[in-house]
Amino acid sequence: MALSSSIKNQISQWHKALSIHIDGFIPRAPQRQMIAEVAMTLADEEGRHLVIEASTGVGKTLSYLIPGIAISRAEQKPLVVSTANVALQDQIYSKDLPLLRKIIPDLKYTGAFGRARYVCPRNLEAICAAEGEQIDLMFLVEDQTEIANSEERELCRRLRSDYTTFVWDGLRDHHKLALTDSLWTKISTDKMNCLARNCQFYSRCPFFLARREIEDADVVVANHSLVMAALESESVLPEAKNLLLVLDEGHHIPEVARDALEVEGEITLFQLNGQLDAFIRHVEQYLVQFRPTKPPALANIPRLQTHCATIREHFTELAEITQALLPERGEAEEYLSNRIASMFHLDNLVLMYLIIIDH
Repeated sequence: MALSSSIKNQISQWHKALSIHIDGFIPRAPQRQMIAEVAMTLADEEGRHLVIEASTGVGKTLSYLIPGIAISRAEQKPLVVSTANVALQDQIYSKDLPLLRKIIPDLKYTGAFGRARYVCPRNLEAICAAEGEQIDLMFLVEDQTEIANSEERELCRRLRSDYTTFVWDGLRDHHKLALTDSLWTKISTDKMNCLARNCQFYSRCPFFLARREIEDADVVVANHSLVMAALESESVLPEAKNLLLVLDEGHHIPEVARDALEVEGEITLFQLNGQLDAFIRHVEQYLVQFRPTKPPALANIPRLQTHCATIREHFTELAEITQALLPERGEAEEYLSNRIASMFHLDNLVLMYLIIIDH
């Protein structure tokens, strides 16, 4: 989309209006230059990228919000502003955008959070249900759901009251009460356990209400972790092709991207050997039970055993290299390691992670 004269005039008018609402505001050349570069980048049809480094006092936030809002409206795509921390996110949402609303009265903006930050009305209702009352059966079979105690049930009834009377919007961070992780796990949900349109609470679910609100917003304030997660799975944010994206504090992106998308775990050689043995056993049972006419490549048991043996060798070698790089263990660690090894009667037990509670 080319920058039309009407868009340029709109940006110029909004920028000049800042002097009316900000005491001592003086337009600066660096700020005007940044506004122009941001406008050209966001309006570019070929997906142009722009990296900006500016000193404190330039007014970076307003310099990307003003052209971003103008182009967002012209292209009918929300401007997603992603920050690295809650403090900046709150500043944009509570200070900068309300200021711009004085200049742009019909400005619509909202915040975006991960699904786990929103309450699940179905789980909340299930906990609030009186004893003996029929509740959603799906609540009873979810793996991570635990029955709440009487104190938690009473607190949930207050949360339900606040939500149904519009005192609370269903976002964990917006309730005045301190909600423990233990309780929140019981009244929130994830993509796998969410029933979406099949849920009786879909029309008033805060997560899906937020998604619908975002579709009509000019500006959406999010954080880097949410943006990275949106690249991998369903998110409250629109698809990347349907939004304009500004990454504030972009130097944090590599670290956030790594943390958001990485998968990690812990396993000992003993556990690894058990998993490999179980894998071979399951394949053998599959062949006996189903007798496939065209056996897959894994059906060659001797070949599979050879590959598993190679995996064991590589992991043993990796464990030896890792142990050599670790600092020498003290007497307490050595004693604990020997005790664990003797319990399992293993000569080759490798402890990849060791935590000493009491020094």
